[in-house]
Amino acid sequence: MAQSLDVGWADGYAFPGTNGTVHAVARRGHEIFIGGEFTMAGGIFAKNIAHWDGSNWSALGSGCDSTVFALHVTANTVYAGGAFMRAGGILVKGIAEWNGANWSALGTGVVGTVYALASWRDSLVIGGFFALGGGNTVNNIGKYKDGQWNAFATGTNGAVRCLVATDTALYVGGALAGGVSRWNGVQWQPLGTNLSGTVRSLLVNGQQVLAGGSFYLPPLSGARYLAEWNGNIWQEFAGGTNNEVLALATLNNLVIAGGSFTTVGGAPFAHVAAWTGSTWTMIDSGATATVHALVADSGTVIMGGNFLRAGGYRMCGITILKFDTWQPLGLGANAAIRTIAMTDTSVFVGGDFLSIGGVDAAYVARWDGMRWHSLGAGFNASVFTLHVSNGALYAGGAFTHSDTTTVNRIAQWNGSAWAAVGGGMDNAVDALIEFNGEVIAGGLFTSAGGVTVNHVARWTGTGWAAFSGGTNGRVFTLATHKNALFAGGSFTHAGGIPAQNIARWNGNGWTSISSGCNGMIQALCSTDTLLYVGGRFTVLDNQSHSFIAAWNGSAWNAFGSSVDGPVLALARYDSLLAVGGDFHFAGSAASGNLAFWNGQLWLSSGTGTDTTIHAIAPSDSGVIVGGAFTLAGGRPSARFGRYDRPFVVPYEAGWNIVSLPFQTARPYPSLWFPQALGGSLWSFTTSAYQAASTLVNGHGYWAYFISPASAFLSGQPLTSAQVTVPDGGRWVLLGSISRTVPVSQVTTTPPGAILPGTMYEYVGGAYQTPSEIRPGRGYWIYLLSPCTIRIQ
Repeated sequence: MAQSLDVGWADGYAFPGTNGTVHAVARRGHEIFIGGEFTMAGGIFAKNIAHWDGSNWSALGSGCDSTVFALHVTANTVYAGGAFMRAGGILVKGIAEWNGANWSALGTGVVGTVYALASWRDSLVIGGFFALGGGNTVNNIGKYKDGQWNAFATGTNGAVRCLVATDTALYVGGALAGGVSRWNGVQWQPLGTNLSGTVRSLLVNGQQVLAGGSFYLPPLSGARYLAEWNGNIWQEFAGGTNNEVLALATLNNLVIAGGSFTTVGGAPFAHVAAWTGSTWTMIDSGATATVHALVADSGTVIMGGNFLRAGGYRMCGITILKFDTWQPLGLGANAAIRTIAMTDTSVFVGGDFLSIGGVDAAYVARWDGMRWHSLGAGFNASVFTLHVSNGALYAGGAFTHSDTTTVNRIAQWNGSAWAAVGGGMDNAVDALIEFNGEVIAGGLFTSAGGVTVNHVARWTGTGWAAFSGGTNGRVFTLATHKNALFAGGSFTHAGGIPAQNIARWNGNGWTSISSGCNGMIQALCSTDTLLYVGGRFTVLDNQSHSFIAAWNGSAWNAFGSSVDGPVLALARYDSLLAVGGDFHFAGSAASGNLAFWNGQLWLSSGTGTDTTIHAIAPSDSGVIVGGAFTLAGGRPSARFGRYDRPFVVPYEAGWNIVSLPFQTARPYPSLWFPQALGGSLWSFTTSAYQAASTLVNGHGYWAYFISPASAFLSGQPLTSAQVTVPDGGRWVLLGSISRTVPVSQVTTTPPGAILPGTMYEYVGGAYQTPSEIRPGRGYWIYLLSPCTIRIQ
C-alpha cells in the first residue's frame, strides 16, 4: 500500500458538528449530548451518539448500531432511545443507559422503536411505537425504575413521539387519538379531539401548552403544524407554519420553534423562528435545513438537525445560540482565518470568525497548544493582520471597536483588553510589521491619527507619521529585506513615482522594483538573499511569472513551472519556502493550496486543503495554516491546520527494526508503515514477542517489508522519550526521537543499567554497533537491572 504525504496533516482541528442528522439533544450543565444518524462529531468517530464537554467532542464507547431518537440525562447516567439493537456492542433493543464508562441494557429493552424519554415521579418514562417493554405489555409507553419495567396505565392507542413532565402532570404527544393527552397521576385526560395527525413536539410553559407536528385543525383550511390549547380546544398559534414543527423551546419569554418549515405566520423563516409575544422574529439568518431538536437552558438554545449552516456559518447538524448568534461546537473556526502570529507559547489567529473551538471569540483568538481562548471582548469586525512587536500583540483590520472601546482598525493587546493605538485609521489595516524599531501599517486607509499617510504609516510610539506621500492604492503586505522596507499591493505610484504594485522604501524615499507587475501582490517573504513575492500577477518586468517570483536585487527569478493559482501567503520553514493560496498544482506535483519550494524543486503537501489558505506561520516541525478550508489531508480541519513536513526513512527488504519518532494521535502501524507485511509488526516485552496494534513512543518494533520501501514520518516533535523496564537481565527493543542523537545520550535511572557494548542495530541482514540513534529506527539494548531508559 502506498503511503501519502497526507500523514503530515495533524488531527485536532476538526470541523464543528456531525456528518449526519442530529435528532436529539440533552444538556447537563456545560455538557451536551447528541443522538441521531451520524458516524463523526467534531472529527472524532462517534456512532450515532456523542458528548461535548464544553471544549471537545468524545464518543460514548462504540456508540449505537442505528439511529438514536431520544436522550435523557441525570446526574450520573445518560439514557438513549431509538431504533438501535446494540449499544457498546451489547444487545439492548431500543433503549440503553451509559454510566460514563460502559453501556448496559434496561431489562430486555423494547420490541419496536423509542422516540421519547422523560423523568416523572422517580421513574424513567419511555415512549415510542412498541407493544412490549422488558417483556411486559406496555402499549407505546412504559416506565422503568430500579431495574424493573412497568406499564404506564393502559398505555396509548398510538405511537408516542414526545413527552413533557411537569410537577403535576405528564404530557404525551404523538399519533394517538386527539394528538395530546395528559396523565395527572390517576388517569388520562385527553386534550381535545380536534388535532388530526401526529404531534411531534410539545411545550408546556406555565398555563401555556403548545403543540407542533404534522397535523391540521379541521376544517382542512384550518391551522396546520403549530397550535395552542386554550383549555377547551386547540387553536392556531401565531399564524402557524407551512410545514412540520418538530421542536419547541422557550427562552427569555420567547417561544422558539424549529422544523422543516420555510414560512411562519405567512412570512419567510428558514427552519427556526422566535415568537416575542406579538410577532415572529428571525434568529440570525436561520438554518439551511430541518431542525429536529431544541433545548433551552442557562440563557442559551442548543439546536440539532440535518442543516449544514446556521446564521450563514457552517455548523453541520449541531449549534448553540448565544447572544442572537449561532455558534458551532467543534475545534475549528466558524469562518475564515486570515492571519497568524506566534510567540514561544502561543499561536494567535484573526479573521472573520465569531467562535473557535466552541469558544466565543470575536474575530481574534489564542491557541495554547491544547485549547482556544478568547482575547478580551475581541472586535466588532474582521481582523486582517496580527503582529508581535517587542512582546506586544497588535491587530489590524476592518474593526472600529472592542466592546465599548474605540480602536479604529488597529489595536494593541495589553494582556486583559484591547487598547487604541494613537487614534487609529480611517479605513482597513491589512498589514503590520516592525521596521527600524517602529510598527509599520499598510492598508486601505489614507489617514492615521488625523495625519494624511496614504496607505502606509509608521507608529513612532507617540503618534502616526507618513512615508513621503505613501502609495496611491491599497497596501496588502509588508516585508523587510536587506535593511529596506518593501510594500506590495494594488497601486501604481509610491511617493509620487511610478511603482506598479511593489515598491521599496530605502530610508529616505520610495523607489520602484523593475517595472513592477500586472496584478496585485498579496504576500512577501524575505530570505538572506531573495525577496519572495506572491499574488495574482502573471507578468513581472515584462516577463512571464505566474503568481510567484523571487527578486535577487537586480532581476526576477522564476519558479520552474510555478503554481496554477494565486499565492496569498508565504513563510520560511527551515530551508524551505512554504507557499499557500488558491492553487491545485505546484510544478507538476498535485498539492492543494500548500506547497514547499526547496530552491530547485516543488515539494507537495499531499492532497492539501479543500480550499483557500490565507495565512502561514512556521512551527517546530512544519507550518501552521489558516484559511477558508474545512478539510486538510482529507480529514476535517476547520480553517486551522498544522502540517508537519514528513521526512523519509528508507527500509530494506526483509526484517527491519522500526520506531515512531513523533507524537501523534494516530499511532497505527498501517498508517506509518503501510508497506510492511500485514501482521508482521512485533514488540518485545517480558522476554517474548507480541503482535503490536499501536505504536508507543520510545519503543522499537520488528517489521517485515516484502521489498525495499520508504516511510513518511511526521508529527509533533518528540524531543525525549523514556521506557520503564521492571526487570533486568534481558534484551529490550528501544525506539528513537525526532532528531539524530549520539548513543551517549541514551541514559538510565539508576545509572549503569545498560551492559556496555550491547546496543545493536539491524542493517543488511546483520547486527552492527551504532554510533547514533536515528529517527525511525529501532535498537536492541541489554539491561542488567530494572530501570527507566531515557533518550534525549
